[in-house]
Amino acid sequence: MPSNPHGASGSIRLSLILGGLILGIGATGYYYYATSRAEIRREVAGDLTSIAKEKATLISTWRGERIADASAAAAAAVLMPAVLNLLDGRATTADRASITTWMDALRGTYGYTHLAVADLTGHPLLQVGQTEASRTQFAAAANEAASSQAPVFRDFDASEKLQAPHVGVSAALRPVPGGEARGILLLEVDPETRLIPLIQIWPTSSPTAEAVLLRHEGTEVVLLTELRHQPGSKMLRTQVERFTGRNVRAVAGVPGTGEIFDYRGVPVVAAWRVVPGTNWIVGSKVDAAEVFAPLNNQARLLGLMLAALVLAVATTGIVIWRNQQAAHYEQQLESAKALRSATELLHAIVDSAPTAIMTLDPERVVTSWNRAAERVFGWSAEEIVGRQVPIVPAESEAAFRAQFQRVIDGETMERREVRRRRKDGTEIPLELTAAPLRSADGSTRGAVALLLDLSAQKQAEGSLQEIEDRWQFAVEGAEEGVWDWNVASGQVYYSRRWKEILGYLDDEISDSLEEWLSRIHPDDAERNLEAVQRHFRKEAPAYLFEYRARRKDGRYVWLVGRGKVIAWGEDGHPRRFVGTMVEVTQRKELEERLRQAQKMESVGRLAGGVAHDFNNHLTVIEGYSELLLAQLPPDSPYFTQVSEIRNAGQRAGMLTRQLLSFSRQQSPETRPLNLNEVIKDLEKMLRRLIRSDIELSTVLAPDVQTVRADPTQMQQVLMNLVVNARDALKDGGKLIIESSNVHLTDAYSAGQQPVKPGPYVLLTVSDTGCGMDEATVRQIFEPFFTTKGSGEGTGLGLCTVYSIVQQLGGWIWVYSEPGKGSTFKVYLPADGRPEQPDERAERPADALGTETILIAEDHDQVRAFSESVLRGLGYEVLTARDGEEALRVAAEHTGPLHLLLTDVAMPRMNGRDLARNLAAKKPGLKVLYISGYTANVIAQQDVVDEGLEFLPKPFTPDQLGEKVRSILGPPPEAK
Repeated sequence: MPSNPHGASGSIRLSLILGGLILGIGATGYYYYATSRAEIRREVAGDLTSIAKEKATLISTWRGERIADASAAAAAAVLMPAVLNLLDGRATTADRASITTWMDALRGTYGYTHLAVADLTGHPLLQVGQTEASRTQFAAAANEAASSQAPVFRDFDASEKLQAPHVGVSAALRPVPGGEARGILLLEVDPETRLIPLIQIWPTSSPTAEAVLLRHEGTEVVLLTELRHQPGSKMLRTQVERFTGRNVRAVAGVPGTGEIFDYRGVPVVAAWRVVPGTNWIVGSKVDAAEVFAPLNNQARLLGLMLAALVLAVATTGIVIWRNQQAAHYEQQLESAKALRSATELLHAIVDSAPTAIMTLDPERVVTSWNRAAERVFGWSAEEIVGRQVPIVPAESEAAFRAQFQRVIDGETMERREVRRRRKDGTEIPLELTAAPLRSADGSTRGAVALLLDLSAQKQAEGSLQEIEDRWQFAVEGAEEGVWDWNVASGQVYYSRRWKEILGYLDDEISDSLEEWLSRIHPDDAERNLEAVQRHFRKEAPAYLFEYRARRKDGRYVWLVGRGKVIAWGEDGHPRRFVGTMVEVTQRKELEERLRQAQKMESVGRLAGGVAHDFNNHLTVIEGYSELLLAQLPPDSPYFTQVSEIRNAGQRAGMLTRQLLSFSRQQSPETRPLNLNEVIKDLEKMLRRLIRSDIELSTVLAPDVQTVRADPTQMQQVLMNLVVNARDALKDGGKLIIESSNVHLTDAYSAGQQPVKPGPYVLLTVSDTGCGMDEATVRQIFEPFFTTKGSGEGTGLGLCTVYSIVQQLGGWIWVYSEPGKGSTFKVYLPADGRPEQPDERAERPADALGTETILIAEDHDQVRAFSESVLRGLGYEVLTARDGEEALRVAAEHTGPLHLLLTDVAMPRMNGRDLARNLAAKKPGLKVLYISGYTANVIAQQDVVDEGLEFLPKPFTPDQLGEKVRSILGPPPEAK
C-alpha cells in the first residue's frame, strides 16, 4: 500500500510537538511536586526536631529530678539513726514506723511506686509499695550504688514475673558523707504514669504522629515505650542489622532528621535526639502519607488536570491527525480496531444524516441503505439491501446506467437534479451527488450516492414563484413601476415597468438614485424631496406625491409616487424604502378637460340664458327694422339709419350665435364639406379683415378629404383663427393657412388622449407674430380670456373655435413661443363622402293667408311684433300672454283655429303642454314653436317633441311669414 510521506512527516512533527509539550508539562509538574515536597519535608523535619529536642530535655530533667530525690533521701539525717538501727538489726517498732512513714511520704509526694531500704546485698529490710524488680536486679543495683558516691539511675527493665518496664534510682546509705556505705535506698518509678506521658504527648492533633524512646544495647535495639501502632510492644528488642540507611544512624544515637521506615516498615518523616547523660534515644515521627497528604492531593489533582490536558492534547492531536489523514484513510484500514471504530462512526453518521445515502456494488446491487433513504423511498434496509436498486423509473433506466458506469469509471457527479420512484410508485424530484467507492488498495468497489429530497423545496419554489407571478401580474396589470431604494448604500432597483413609463429599455437606466432625481421637473423637485423627508422624519405615514418627470423623448409626464420605509436602523434612520410609480398623464389631462368642460358648461348655461333673452330683443329690433325698410323708399333720409339699426341687430345676432355655439346650444347643420372650398370662399373677405402689412398665403392640398361640418361654423372657426393671428401680427408679418390629409397612429393617439387614431383633415393657421408663453397657452381656450386691452375683445373667439371643433369630434392643438409666432392645428375626422351643395328652401312667392292663428308669447314686444307681421299678411290673429290664457282664448273663440304659434318656455304652462291640451280640443291644429334657445337644446330639455316645427329667435318678418305659410300649406286660392 502506498504511503503518504507528507502525511507521515507531518504526523511525526505533530507527535514530537505533542510529546515535547507533554514532557514539558510533566517535567514542570514534577519539579513543582519535588520542590514542594522538599519544602514540606524541611518544615516538618524542623518541627519534629524541635519536638525531639524538647522531649529529650524533659526526659533529662525528669531523670535528674529522680536522682536528686534519691540523693536527698539517702542523706536525710533525721532518719539516719533509725535506718542504721534497721541495718544493724536493732530497729524497734518505732524505728520501722518512722522509716515507713517517711517512705510513704516520699511515694505520695513524688509518685514512686516502690521504696525499700536494703542491705548491701540488695536484700530489702523494709519496703513500701509494689515492685516489679527481681532479687537479682536489686542485688545488681545495690552493688552498683555501694560502689558509687552518687545515686545510680537504674534503666528501663522488665520484671521476670510481669515483664512490665520499670525505672529506679539506688543510693548508698552513708552515715557520714563520703564514708562507708551501710545500706542501700531503692526507689522505683512506674514510667507509664510519670515518664511515658512526657514522651507520648503531642503538641497538635495527628492520626499518625508518635514519639518513641529506645536504647541501643550492642547488637540490639530496645523499645522502652509502647508503640502507638503496636500494642504490647514495651521492651521490644530487635537486631540492629535490620536497620539500614538513616535508620542505622538513628538507633546508633547520631542526631538527625530524614525520611525513614519505622517499625511497621511504613515511610515516615522523623527526627531523633540522644537524651543527655543516658544511652536513650528519643525520636519523633509522622507518617509520610500524612505529611505529604495535601501535596499528594494537589499532585493527584494536578495529575488529573495533566492527564486531562494530555488527553485533550492527545484528542486534539488525534483530531488533527485524522483530518490530515482524511484524504488517505486507506492507511487507517490497516488497524482492525480503528477500522471498526471508523466503520461504526460512519454507520452512525450515515444513519443520522438527513440525506438519503446508499452504496451500490458494480452490479448496481444495494449494499447499504440509511434511515433517510427508508424515509424518502419507503423501502426498509431489510427489503432492499442485496437487491438491484429499484428506484429508477423505466424511462430513465438507460440514462441511469450510463451515469452509473461513468461514476464506476471514476467520475464524480455533483448536485444533479433527477427524478426517482418511491415504493408506492410516485415519482419525486431529488438532488443527486454520486462518487466512486474505493477500497483500501484504490480499486473501485462500487458507488456511493447522496439523494436530497426536493419535494418540499419544489413546492415552496412553486408557491414562491406563484406569489412572485401574482405580484408581477398585479404590478404589470396595474401599470405601476416598482422601485426599491437601499438608503444606506444609495442603490435603487427600478422595475422594467418603471423604466418603460419613462420611455427607456431595461438596460438603459442604472440602479442609482440620480436616475430618478435628474428626471423630476424643476418645479416639482424640491416639494417632491420634502415629501420624502416628511416620511423619513415620521411626520407622514407614507410617501405620496404627484409630480412631473421627463421621459426619454424629452416630454414630461405626470406621475404619482407612493412609498413606505419597510426597514429602520437602530439610529431611527430609514434603511430600505420601497414604493411604486404610476403614470397619470391621461388622468390629469382628463381632469383638466373635465374642469374646462365644467367651466365652459357653466359659462355656456349663462351664455345660453343671455342669448335667449337677447334673442327676444333682437327679434323686435330686426323685425321692426325690416318692416320700416319695407315702408321707406331707398332715397328716404331715414332708410340708411334704419338699415344701420338692422345691421347692428344682425351683428348682435351673430354674437348670440357665437354664444350659443360656445355653449353648444346652436344646432349645427352638418354635411360633407371640402375645407379648401370654405377657405377659397372666405379668402377675399379674410384679406379685407387683415391689414396691408400682413402677407396672407394659402397652401391647400389638392386631394384633401371632406369633413362632416356646418359650413357656417367652419367659416366662423377660420375667421376667428385669422382674426387672432391678425391681432398677434402687430408689426406685420406672415399668415399662412394650410390644409392636408393626415393619419394619426395608435402610438400618437395614446400620447394625445382623447384623440382617436384614424384619418383626419388638418387645418393649420400659422403666424409670425409675438407668440405666447406657456401660461397663456394653457388659458387660450377659456371663455372670456383675452390678452387684448379693455374693450378690444370679447374673449369668445378661440373659445368658440374650441367648442365647435369639439362638437365635430375633432381636436385643436396650439404651439407657440414668445417672439416666435403661433401655430394652431385643427384636426377634423375625415368623412370621405363627396361634398353636397347647400340646398336652401326656395322662398314661397306669396306668404299671405286668411287662416286663424293663436299666438302664445310671454314677451310683450315679441308677441306684438309677431301679431303685427301676421295681421299684415292677412291672417286672423288671437294673442295670449301664457299657456293658461291661451286655453281661455281658444275656448272663447267659436271659429276654426288653424295654427298655434307658441313660445316654448312660458310661466305657469309651457308650450308643449299647451299644444297637447289644444290638440285634444281642436283636432287638426298645427303648431309652430318659437324660442331664444336652439331646437336641439329644447329637445334635450324635453319641452317639445323632436321633429316638430320650430323657428329660432331672432327671426325677420319674411322668415316668420315663410315658416307659417310652409306649415299651413298653399293659400286657399292656390288650392
